[in-house]
Amino acid sequence: MAFDSLLSQLLDAFALQARRPPAANHAAPRFASVIDYLRANLERTLTLEELAAVAGLSPFHFLRSFRAVHHATPQQMLMALRLFEAKRLLAGGEAPARVAASVGLSDQAHLTRAFARRYGVTPARYRLQVRSA
Repeated sequence: MAFDSLLSQLLDAFALQARRPPAANHAAPRFASVIDYLRANLERTLTLEELAAVAGLSPFHFLRSFRAVHHATPQQMLMALRLFEAKRLLAGGEAPARVAASVGLSDQAHLTRAFARRYGVTPARYRLQVRSA
């Protein structure tokens, strides 16, 4: 009976959580324009103040809220978007050095380190694998 009672309490707690909307979801639409801005400016060096202005928040509040909603900092999101675009360009046959410049990374070595860390394969090898498939 004790087990059934605890199980019932646990299920009630889960049901309550399931009905409660996540706290940070109200901020998600505000950051859609920031994500679009990041995508449109991959090749540029962006500042926290610039991104906060797009969201209409102070830099500190923007950083804290963005991280709460996306579970990543704006810099981490920018790098993820850059690497995603790099994958697309590499799959299209672009040379890694040209891709690095196109997505705002300092050079091919920077692209190679970041790409291999995220995807476990170098950009050149990824390009070959995609082209041969």
